[in-house]
Amino acid sequence: MHSHFTFRNHLCIVFELLHLNLYDHLKAQDFAGLPVGALRHVATQMLRSLLFCRAQGIVHCDIKPENILLKNEWSYDVKVCNDIWVGVYHVSLRHTQCSWHNTSSPSLTTTTTTTAY
Repeated sequence: MHSHFTFRNHLCIVFELLHLNLYDHLKAQDFAGLPVGALRHVATQMLRSLLFCRAQGIVHCDIKPENILLKNEWSYDVKVCNDIWVGVYHVSLRHTQCSWHNTSSPSLTTTTTTTAY
């Protein structure tokens, strides 16, 4: 998270600008798949992020290629994301429950800055 601000009583959170999601990347490659090494790298990062979330008591209930973003176009470094990251994970002796707080999905906004040289 880079920063945050309030706009019309809505909390807006500013994150780093990322590249394509994994689905769009695969689509651009005619769904040819990923090289084995790249697949291993992506899977390892996903598992680490999900383990971190679990340690925080959060579960991601919508893992899919659209929610895996490439950091840039030169590597397979990824960030696991979703519109809503407030799922609450609760385990008791009788059941496991996954639920969401009452939130609305945030919008993505791109700001372009032009610098004269």
